[in-house]
Amino acid sequence: MLERHFYAARMRLPSVLSLTISAAGIVMAGAAVAQTDVSGGSPKGFTGVSIFTATGFQYATVDGIDLRVQGTDTALPSVRETNQGTIWLVGLDYTHVFANQFSLGAQVEYQPSKDQFALSMSPGYAFDERVMGYFRFGWASVPTTIAQGPGSPSLEKNLNAYFGGIGAKVNLDSGIFVYAEVRYARVERYDFVSSANVSLAPGRSMTVPVQGSANTTAVNTFIGLGYRF
Repeated sequence: MLERHFYAARMRLPSVLSLTISAAGIVMAGAAVAQTDVSGGSPKGFTGVSIFTATGFQYATVDGIDLRVQGTDTALPSVRETNQGTIWLVGLDYTHVFANQFSLGAQVEYQPSKDQFALSMSPGYAFDERVMGYFRFGWASVPTTIAQGPGSPSLEKNLNAYFGGIGAKVNLDSGIFVYAEVRYARVERYDFVSSANVSLAPGRSMTVPVQGSANTTAVNTFIGLGYRF
């Protein structure tokens, strides 16, 4: 049988972190706070330029598919691997709230540890000047190391990732705000070449070159802190 860890492709996955909360829970919590008097709420509302930072958690799944012995039609079973980790990012945002309280924002994010950039847009709704709920849709450039097989150097490549999410922001005081968000991301498929141990008989196995494709998805949850100018 094909063993786990069948390839050495190492993903630096799209990231964007957070507190694990359900999408519906975020918006419901935002609406509930909007109906209460949060003392010290920022008089700036949500329109304007802001900077922010966030940290959180990522759960990623990599599916190895279309696996076969290299150069042959000998198929091998698909393999799934999962990994978990934390994330940290910084970013810049501009949001405009219209007269009907609907809003539209644009963001640029950067993860220093992964050298990863992301661009996104966030349509939303400001319940009042203290609480906003929003959706986020975006693209990320994901630096990835792809195995090319035994004896061959790995390939460094930036893969495209697309994500969607939902979150809520709460103004605190003098332009300071906090937010929570959950996102789902999918990275474009890539091909790799590696090696794997294949069982021939009880107690006997051999290493064979393997080629195939990998699909990567991730769920990111995070909490952040920002300042609106």
